Amino acid sequence: MKLICTSDEIRQLRSMLQMSQAEFASKFGFNLAVFRHWEQGFRRPGGHAQLLLTIIAHSPDSVKEAIQIARDASKEAKKKVESAPLYRRCTI
Repeated sequence: MKLICTSDEIRQLRSMLQMSQAEFASKFGFNLAVFRHWEQGFRRPGGHAQLLLTIIAHSPDSVKEAIQIARDASKEAKKKVESAPLYRRCTI
């Protein structure tokens, strides 16, 4: 399996998913400006980003689901911290 790393491959992936640059970046957790630079060929994604782009190409729904689970868990953890008595005293 070849990693997705060229601007043409990134553009094709986004087009295949019928998403704007902003939608793609937001949905998959990329910085929009960085994503635009990748797609325009000014920069290339690093190893981890290449791997994630490749996984998105093969199973976009699984990646969306995993990211949503992580975001939900992060929100729950934040709620727990903010509701702790010590946190409330320190932020007054």
